Parts: sequence; C-alpha cells; structure tokens
Amino acid sequence: MTARRTWKKRESDVASFFKGTRTPLSGGNSKVTRADVIHDQLFIECKLKKKHTV
Repeated sequence: MTARRTWKKRESDVASFFKGTRTPLSGGNSKVTRADVIHDQLFIECKLKKKHTV
C-alpha cells in the first residue's frame, strides 16, 4: 500500500507536467470532474503501483 502523500504527489507532478491542476477530492467525491487532473482537453487518471501486472 502506498502512503497518501505519495499518490497525491504523483497526481500533482502529472498535473504540472500537462499544465493542469490536481483535482481536490478526486474521484467520485469531486463536484467538477471524476478525473485526477483538471485539463481543458484531456481526461487524466493517475495510477501508482509498486509493481505493474503484464
């Protein structure tokens, strides 16, 4: 399991890379969008795992 600040930092880093804004209360709790990052043209979801399945 990852620490809360770890995935929040990942979302912030991705938002910065794409010139967007991290969605506070991302997911189903947000009133703006279900995406993790607010962006004009993209729907961005961030996933953070120690090991990816292939």
